[in-house]
Amino acid sequence: MPGEPQVRRSANAASDVALAYDRWSRRYDDDHNATRDLDARVVRQSPLHVEDARVLELGCGTGKNSEWLAVHAHSLVALDFSPGMLDVARRR
Repeated sequence: MPGEPQVRRSANAASDVALAYDRWSRRYDDDHNATRDLDARVVRQSPLHVEDARVLELGCGTGKNSEWLAVHAHSLVALDFSPGMLDVARRR
């Protein structure tokens, strides 16, 4: 629209972010981060009815929630755009 600022992203922006998370993946879980870790508390304390459910987890990161979901759900597909994060999640 006329008068609105144009937002341009570099073609490599997504791959730059994925690369940053790949580097961070090796120590991601070692850093205490209350905001980052809040989702794990919510997943475990919410009345999620995942038993007998097929769960799709988008942005699984290092698998801190995937680990819990895999035990409680019928099946789980966990996705992330960072290969490094997925490697850590698979080892869990």
